[in-house]
Amino acid sequence: MENEADADTVMELPNAKTSKLMISANVTNLQPGLSTTQGRVIQRKMAKITENTLPDDLNFPISRDNIISMQAKSTSTMNFAVRLMRELFTLEELEGKNISGARGKDRVDPNRVEIIKEIVFQVYRTSPSDRDLVWRCCRKAMDSFMRRMKRERAMKKLQKNKHAALESN
Repeated sequence: MENEADADTVMELPNAKTSKLMISANVTNLQPGLSTTQGRVIQRKMAKITENTLPDDLNFPISRDNIISMQAKSTSTMNFAVRLMRELFTLEELEGKNISGARGKDRVDPNRVEIIKEIVFQVYRTSPSDRDLVWRCCRKAMDSFMRRMKRERAMKKLQKNKHAALESN
């Protein structure tokens, strides 16, 4: 029963204290009936807040303007983390790997992963008590992107081989 209560708390409509976490979780699915247009309005508001509050003297390998731009295009904290990962890594560096190096795969560069984590927490101003949950969701999204990337490449290769076989006949 405690887990159900925790799940209900996460799904509550945002209030002043939780709005940043909830908005970052998924701006288009905060509540039933929230339209995509309304979600995009929230995204723009979040980006404007970031633009006004993000320090100018960031020591990240991604420019402040690029960070703000990526956040404005992102639909969630997880989507933002994936965008940062794609900015900091080449597709070749991500292929066949995951964030933690689990399940027999190599680990992506932990220093750059830490940079992604810092940027996510800086931009979305995540409270210390919510950081583990937010980062776990971001990590899952990045791992999912890497798995999907592998499947998409395999499908393209298969289609290319089929096309080449058809042309040779």
